[in-house]
Amino acid sequence: MKIKRMIAMMVCVLMTFSMMGCSNTAGQEEQATEVEVPNPFVTYTDLDQAKEAAGFEGKELSILPEGYTFTSAHVIPEELIQITYMAGDSEIMYRIGKGEADISGDYNEYAENEITELAGNQINTRGNDGKIFVATWTENNLSYAISSSEGLDQDTLCGMLEKVVV
Repeated sequence: MKIKRMIAMMVCVLMTFSMMGCSNTAGQEEQATEVEVPNPFVTYTDLDQAKEAAGFEGKELSILPEGYTFTSAHVIPEELIQITYMAGDSEIMYRIGKGEADISGDYNEYAENEITELAGNQINTRGNDGKIFVATWTENNLSYAISSSEGLDQDTLCGMLEKVVV
């Protein structure tokens, strides 16, 4: 009987050691494998180079609110060009993309959603408290979007679009 108990105990000890060999040893941590999605945007500090890299031409903003200047452009070749203008911490982002979709990248909910007619084009605007944060429209199989971090009033937006939507 004592021999059977000793054999059983040895089997248990051997099983314990074999199970320990299959698990991580003390002090070792599992290494997580992180997979990052590659950024499709290519950044440019020269607007002409960005337009050339985009592979298509859309209408350019020629009127900006006071103090805003070009800072950078990001391009997904043959798909989209995103132009950023800054005035201090305030940002205006202008996007032009192939196709007819909302390319604003702004998925916030706004209390005010309106359609404004300008030079025969319907401009969809979204905003709060009289400020427009996003304006989108399509023309000639291109989509356009303007977004503003601070919001724009109707007159400022129309002034910006005056030479774009003609």
